[in-house]
Amino acid sequence: MLSRRATDRSNPTQRLEGEAALSRVIRWLCLAPLLILCCAPTAHALGPHELLLLSNARSPDSMRVADDFARLRGVPDVNRVALDLPESWPAHPMDVSPSDFERHIFSPASAAARERGIDGHVLAWVYSVDFPTRVTTTPATSLTGATFVRGRFPPAREIEDGRYASPLFAGPHGRRGTAHFSQSLDVSRAWLAGEMPLPAMMLGYTGPRGNSIEQVLACLAHGARAREAAPQGVVFFITSDDVRSRCREWQFLPAVEELRARGIAAEILPSIPTGEVTAVGLTLGTAVLPPTPSLRLAPGALAEHLTSFAAVFEDGGQTKLTEWIARGAAASCGTVTEPRSIWTKFPNARLHVHYAAGCTAIESFYQAVRSPLQLLIVGDPLAAPYARPDCRARLRGLTDSPAAGMLRVELLLDGTDAERFLQFAFWLNGRPAGGDRVVWLDTDELQPGSTNRLRAVAYETGFVRRQVWAEGSFTVAGRQQVSVKH
Repeated sequence: MLSRRATDRSNPTQRLEGEAALSRVIRWLCLAPLLILCCAPTAHALGPHELLLLSNARSPDSMRVADDFARLRGVPDVNRVALDLPESWPAHPMDVSPSDFERHIFSPASAAARERGIDGHVLAWVYSVDFPTRVTTTPATSLTGATFVRGRFPPAREIEDGRYASPLFAGPHGRRGTAHFSQSLDVSRAWLAGEMPLPAMMLGYTGPRGNSIEQVLACLAHGARAREAAPQGVVFFITSDDVRSRCREWQFLPAVEELRARGIAAEILPSIPTGEVTAVGLTLGTAVLPPTPSLRLAPGALAEHLTSFAAVFEDGGQTKLTEWIARGAAASCGTVTEPRSIWTKFPNARLHVHYAAGCTAIESFYQAVRSPLQLLIVGDPLAAPYARPDCRARLRGLTDSPAAGMLRVELLLDGTDAERFLQFAFWLNGRPAGGDRVVWLDTDELQPGSTNRLRAVAYETGFVRRQVWAEGSFTVAGRQQVSVKH
């Protein structure tokens, strides 16, 4: 059940401000009944029309990976932004100054979303390959961390000590802390409003000690296929005498209990299994991963190992997060600078609980990390192997004949879970067009002879709001030239 967030006073680096925590809980409890009924749209749990997909226009690899992800996931063209990054940047830049991050990445991407009229429903940003991984703040932050706070960095000590508290973190805040339900990003935005951060991920890293383009594309393809069947395997939590493991072992047993309550197999072991086993998730702490040739990662698996340099790619002394991608994980993460063994900077064991609740990979990571500013999160943001509702969507009203006048289109749902999907939205060429099961489109306001894409989305009620959608196209008849209505 929902519970008060406790203040952990056992370690000054893990301390929350009691008043802020209590205030947030009060706001949550007041809004919770409303959120179940009237949240803004989101997808299984996050949808492709709620992403801003960024690519490096000067990199063919970046464009190719973005193309593949957009095709696999159905990202609308209007949600894609190719940034004209400086020619002076190397093919695989790792560092970017805060001012260059603002000037060349954050500001132009934000402006593009505003000009296209999609900034109001974009909930997360996704970077393709060939972007910087680290912002040279003091201390350093990751590209995804800098995006999360929209370039408005908290005091250096809060970053360094892991005391920055993400408003998306679902707890617990310490050994005696409590946690709250998993939820999708639209639910978070409904009660955070203007305090909503901007979660971000990278689709891949292909620089030194990174993955090949083929491995990145395979990761995205595996993530997209992960929803075809229920995941089969075990979530493993690995303990050891390594401080990297000890600093968060207290999280393991509660997570195992939550997973088993959901029917997910979970085990706490002293080492990575060496036999023929399949993992749907792995959480451990070690500087160097041992060879595990018989360990198979199931499609959609999340895996990470708490260590200092998993995303410090110029240092070859520790295993990189990219090793997990090469082994078949849908997503992984690592810090871009020395984090110390501060658990708040790494995923809580409940990462796998949020995933099992039906959240996407990006939603699961950000609910599991209390202080994500130095963490680089890489992989398929929309991987969601547990979000598999028995509900199918289809459109009625679109034909092959050119449309004229008012066009009526209806969203129809089939399946045993159809009655759970009670909110709806239509998107015309990637922009909101209606919020009911039926939409009327005035084709006289569209360009004559143009072909238009219409997507209808149905949203499930609850805290994790999965979605299903159907998409089709229609051509506008007529001769008179008119401008497209935004």
